Amino acid sequence: MALAGTLRDFGLPDIVQLIGLQRKTGTLHLKHEGESVNVIFDNGAIVAAESSLGRPADRIGSALVTQGSITQEQLNQALAVQKQTMQRLGHVLISENLVSEDLLRKAVEAQLLQVVFRLFRWREGDYNFETEATVDYERTGSVSLGADFILMEGIRMVDEWPIIERKIPSMSAVFRRVVDAGQVQEKRGDDDGLDGLLSGVGDGGGAARITLSGDEMLVYNAVDGRRSCQQIVECTPLHDFAVCRTLLDLMDRDVVALTDLKGASGRTRTGARADAPGIAFMALAVGAALFGVYRNISSPFGVFGLPALVQPAVNTALNTKLRERLEALDGRVRAFRLAEGRLPSSPDELVTGGLSTRESIEGVKLIPSDTGYTLELRGPDSPVSIVRFFAVAGSLGEHPVLGADPGATPAPSPASPIQ
Repeated sequence: MALAGTLRDFGLPDIVQLIGLQRKTGTLHLKHEGESVNVIFDNGAIVAAESSLGRPADRIGSALVTQGSITQEQLNQALAVQKQTMQRLGHVLISENLVSEDLLRKAVEAQLLQVVFRLFRWREGDYNFETEATVDYERTGSVSLGADFILMEGIRMVDEWPIIERKIPSMSAVFRRVVDAGQVQEKRGDDDGLDGLLSGVGDGGGAARITLSGDEMLVYNAVDGRRSCQQIVECTPLHDFAVCRTLLDLMDRDVVALTDLKGASGRTRTGARADAPGIAFMALAVGAALFGVYRNISSPFGVFGLPALVQPAVNTALNTKLRERLEALDGRVRAFRLAEGRLPSSPDELVTGGLSTRESIEGVKLIPSDTGYTLELRGPDSPVSIVRFFAVAGSLGEHPVLGADPGATPAPSPASPIQ
């Protein structure tokens, strides 16, 4: 029986975890808003992925040309050989000595991560996994990405992407260099690991330089005041999240900066006019809050100034936000268990393992049991919790029941299993 359904009911992390733990071989088909993506698994690991949209960055040949690894003429030559011999492009590029296997492997990995990580941002869509005895994919220069790595990196990407979007408005944003190239040097293998610190060079009288890692140098060299963020992705062997995260780090260190966006002030003025009714409503709400500030003062979840008739609705909204927090943290608990083979002893272990932040675990209780675990937060009326039961090993088509606390919102079906 095939694993099929919607991402609203059964998220991509759960699908990757289930396929990885059961070491299945086959193809995962996903569809959303006109795009179809096929992710190929071999013995539980992701080995290939392709999108129907055919973005240039998703095609190995185009990516190598954009990165300057080969010329367009060399790509045309390889494509002609491929057409005659019916061999895969990667094999042709290696056999014609156009690229090294290591360079091809890096390009393949970046392309694979680019497609797969984009899927982690899907909240809706249909999926269908078809189990196969063997799968057909380009093995020359291929990479094999384990489910634990994909799951942890995907969760980290989802967690950090909102932070990136606050600093980088869109993939069309253009960056310029703040620091001259003469002040930048690439970190050597024998460096002491103090990335980004200014260190003297030469015999004591040289100019101070900023040390950047290999990926940071790739991104820095691609910044020229004209290329957009998307163009930087296309001309480096890195996926979009890695590029955006690196740009954010370089911005924080004042190495690069956003250029002035044309028309930004006009959009701001227009947005201000559009938000005028909302601002007026907010002012009214603040006035009401000040008038009734004495109400609910004893409750840490009370919203000052709201009448008792409204407070239950506010509490429901607060419970929903707390439950969303627990759901996000639950994904990190499952990622930890997948990587370590056990539950974390406490939420603090998620922080030390780099899966979560101190703020995201504040006030959360992790209560293990023989059959699963419970995540709990203090709520406005009563504790808010989600209960997870360990799934019983079975066929890929089975959907084990996921427990929930009696007062919780009913869990979606099929429920997320924990292996």
